[in-house]
Amino acid sequence: MTSSNPPQDKMIFKYPKQAAIVSEKLLSFYKENELFDTVLIAGSDCINIQAHRVVLCAFSEYFLEKFRGGQNGLQTNTLQLKEIDVSNLKLIIDFMYTGSIELSLGNIDGLLKTALFLKIKTLVEGCYELIGQNVNSSNSLAFLRLANELSLSSLKAKSLKCIYIHFEEISKKNEFMLLNKDELKNLLFIDNPHNDFEEVVFLSMVDWINYDKLNRAQFAFELLTMVRFRALSPKFIVENRKSVCKTVEDYELICSWLQWHLSPETSSNDQPNVALIPRQKNEKLAIIGGINESEICIQTFDSKESSWSMEMKKPLQSTQLFPSTIMIDNKLLVVGGYLNRDVTNRIQCLDMNTMDWVDFPSMNTPRFCCRLVDLNGYLCVFGLNTNYGIPSMEIYNFSTCKWNSLQPMSQLSDASRITAHNGILYILDFKNGFLQSYDVSSNKWSSKAITKSSLWVFGFVAIERFLFVIGGDSIGIKKEEWLKTVIRYDLSNDSCCEMATLSRQFVFITTKVLGNKIMICDGLNVDEYNIDIDKWNTLDCLPVEVDASSVSISNTIFK
Repeated sequence: MTSSNPPQDKMIFKYPKQAAIVSEKLLSFYKENELFDTVLIAGSDCINIQAHRVVLCAFSEYFLEKFRGGQNGLQTNTLQLKEIDVSNLKLIIDFMYTGSIELSLGNIDGLLKTALFLKIKTLVEGCYELIGQNVNSSNSLAFLRLANELSLSSLKAKSLKCIYIHFEEISKKNEFMLLNKDELKNLLFIDNPHNDFEEVVFLSMVDWINYDKLNRAQFAFELLTMVRFRALSPKFIVENRKSVCKTVEDYELICSWLQWHLSPETSSNDQPNVALIPRQKNEKLAIIGGINESEICIQTFDSKESSWSMEMKKPLQSTQLFPSTIMIDNKLLVVGGYLNRDVTNRIQCLDMNTMDWVDFPSMNTPRFCCRLVDLNGYLCVFGLNTNYGIPSMEIYNFSTCKWNSLQPMSQLSDASRITAHNGILYILDFKNGFLQSYDVSSNKWSSKAITKSSLWVFGFVAIERFLFVIGGDSIGIKKEEWLKTVIRYDLSNDSCCEMATLSRQFVFITTKVLGNKIMICDGLNVDEYNIDIDKWNTLDCLPVEVDASSVSISNTIFK
């Protein structure tokens, strides 16, 4: 019987073991010291380590950037790495060839620093996995120091969470007593969001000073000014006043605390709820925004002088239409795109320490009308995609350097606003009267229907158990009367109440909670709302007007 299929004069032949053979051969060449084409000179002793360039570039973005061809590519087979420890580099080179490395709490510090420097994402992820499994009361301070040194947001958040859970135990350890003044100040007063153990914070501060009283007594007044005295009882202050009253300044400060407690206003039922007063950093208020499609600027407000000043202008790497901005860990992130024809997936990143633009991974999905939210060290991008303008979200993990889609419980309308507080993302769909929330630590969603309002929401912020909605009715109303209403929604009992109206009319605004105030800006005008006393205050106009859709508000690193 003859075959019905005619013979073919060509075919595609695939060998399934091809990749395995290449890998085995490269490992064999490495073990036998054969065909090396690169010499790495590592450590202060200038030790030579040989390797194959193709292997180095396959695993390390750093080596790929160094060896890639072109005008900036290295023209030699030798690369100086004197800042890298030799033993760590040898372990990592072995990992590149074998795909295996032993990680332990003893070597994780050095390996992580080296992997971050060489931009080896796979190894960085392995280090994070080990650290995440082992953060405890014994090592959380060490991991916090590592996180601050390497600007690792998620590790910092995880370490701080562990420290605050076991604070009374950790505050007695020798590692706590050996913190320097700035580390102590950040831990007790700046990074600490809690009010419920202020007495323990106060006593731990006193113990830290007395541990080396001769050298640390000079810091007492500076630290005392950061204590949240409204959370301390008069009895506690009296009982502990001698432990801190070392100077006249200390004594006067203690007296002012007692005077506040004993005043008639404080004794009345109108005393502010201490739980709603978060700590504030001693930094300037900053307004960040786009001057045009190719340039951004930062303007800061000096509360003592009650005036604005221009801190910097910076050209963007490339033109972005109506760029949105946010500041996270001293990095300014910018994303643009406004119309369907101008969608983008590019994030531009400005390192505020070096003032240089640095690489940042692109989003998986191009969007327009983007908004950026800091979600406890994660970056959440909310915007409209090209699929009929339906909102969608992505979340960026600074630890793994990866983007992942963030799917809400139900589809959102184009009338949705987002905000975040204490690791919780809130999404308000005011067209449908629906609120969804996402807990980044547990990766869980929840939702609830809220009272439907006729407000068109422009501002949306969260603080503790309250959501603040700022809006107005833009339909059939003159433009100058758009935005005027403030509603406070209590998440604990699903109740709403109307707060003080805005001190002047706005059209479009950006909102941000800083301390016990809600800040709003429309690109030129800036107002602040004091949550404790339900009152609005008007600040001077910005010296340089910025695009309202690109504004972000923060405490800036400019001192």
